[in-house]
Amino acid sequence: MAGSRKRSAPEAGGRAPKKSRKNDDNGSEASDDENRGSRASGQECRGTKQPSWIAFETEMFDRVPQKCSETVATQAPRLTLEDIDRLLPETLPDNDYDQDWSRDDEAKLVKDWEEEPLQDALLDYKDKATDTVFRMCLRFYHMSPFELISEKYSLVYEGNTGRGTPPARWASGFADSLKRILVHPLWNGDINLLIMGIQYTCILNEEDRHAWRFARPSSIHPFFTVFRQVLAEWKGQNKPLEEHHEEVRKRLEARSIENTVYSAFLQSLEETVPIAEKLPGKKNATVTDDKPYPVSIRIFNYVRYALDQISYMGAPYFLPADVTVRYVLGAAPDNNPPKADLKRYMSRSLLALRRYNAKRENRVKRLGQGQGDGADPQDATTGALDNEKDATIVALRQEVGRLKSQNNEKDATIVALRQDMDQLKSLIDEMDKLLRRQE
Repeated sequence: MAGSRKRSAPEAGGRAPKKSRKNDDNGSEASDDENRGSRASGQECRGTKQPSWIAFETEMFDRVPQKCSETVATQAPRLTLEDIDRLLPETLPDNDYDQDWSRDDEAKLVKDWEEEPLQDALLDYKDKATDTVFRMCLRFYHMSPFELISEKYSLVYEGNTGRGTPPARWASGFADSLKRILVHPLWNGDINLLIMGIQYTCILNEEDRHAWRFARPSSIHPFFTVFRQVLAEWKGQNKPLEEHHEEVRKRLEARSIENTVYSAFLQSLEETVPIAEKLPGKKNATVTDDKPYPVSIRIFNYVRYALDQISYMGAPYFLPADVTVRYVLGAAPDNNPPKADLKRYMSRSLLALRRYNAKRENRVKRLGQGQGDGADPQDATTGALDNEKDATIVALRQEVGRLKSQNNEKDATIVALRQDMDQLKSLIDEMDKLLRRQE
C-alpha cells in the first residue's frame, strides 16, 4: 500500500547516515584524518594486539591487493586502443546498417552532432571521477557510462537544469557516486545485476506500479526466473514491487530452494529507500511504461547504503563499497583511453546513444507505436547483450592473449621442473655413491 513501507535512517532527507559514507552527495572526498579513523586522533586501533586482528590486517593490507590485482588482470584485462575502437568505432561498420538505419540517416546524425552547439559542454568534464568512470565502464563492462545510464537500459539522468548546464551533462558528484557502486562484488561482473539494482531503487523511490522492465542477468539462479514469472502473472494489477519480491521468496521457500544474496540486497533497499513524495523539495517524477527511470546521485547513494547493510548473523556480508572500489581502482591503474583521447571517445559514445535513439524512432515509425519503442522485449530482456558482438571480439582477443601467457608460463614451469628433476637425479647419484663408500 502507498506509503506503508517502513524505512530506516536515510528517510530523513533521503540520505544515508554519514557514518557509512566517505563522500557527500556532491562527491567531495573525506579528509585523510576521517579516512584513518581512530588512529588519526592518536588512539591505537582497537584489537591490533589480538592475533585475529593482526591476521585480518595482514590479509587486508598485504594479500588482498595482490589477489585483487591478479584477478582483475585475468577477468578484466586492460583494453588497448584497438579494443576500444571496436567498442566505439569512429565509422559505423557496414553490417550495422539495416532497414531502420540507412547511410543517409548516419550522415545526418553525424552532421547534427558536429553542429551541436552544446557539444563542448557535454564533453568538457573537469572532475576526475567522470574520466575514471568512463575508463572503468569500458574495461569492466565494455560500454560507456553514458550508455549505462540511458534509455537503452530504461534509465535516464535526472540532471540539474537549474544551473544553466545542458540537461544531458552529468552534474559534479554524479560520476563519483556511480564509481563507488560500479564494481561491487554482488554484480559478479554482470552489468544487468547493477542495472536491476538501480531500477529497483528508482521504482521504490517513486513508488512506481508500472511493469518493471526487468533486465535479465546471466545468473541461472531460480530467483531471477521465478521473479520474471511473478511479474508476468501480476502485470498491470497495481501491485507494489516489494510484494512481488515477497511472493518470489515464498515460492522459493516452498520449493526448498536456497535464496540468493541478491534477494537480501533488494530487501535492504526496501528498508532503506524512502518514497520520493516524502522528501523535502522532491516532486514525484512521472514514470510510465514507455518512459525510463530517472536516476540521481541520491539513487546511487541508496544503492551503496543498501549494499553496505547486507549482513549474515549481524556481520557484514561484503566489505564497504568504498573500500572495495579503492582496491579495484588500485588493481586497475593506467586504463585507456589516455587523457588526450578521452573527449574523442566520449564523443563517439554520445553519438552512439543518439544513433540508438534515432534508430528506435525509425523502428517505431516502421512497425507502429508499441512495436519499436522502449518496451521492445528485445531491449527489455537482453540488456547489455546489445553490445555482444563487439564485446565478444574484444573478450576473445583478450582470452587468446591470456592463454598465450598461460602457455608461456607452463613452458617455463616445465623447464623449471626438468631442471629440478636433473638436480634431484644428481643428488640421488651422490647419495648412492656415498652409501657405497660407507659399505
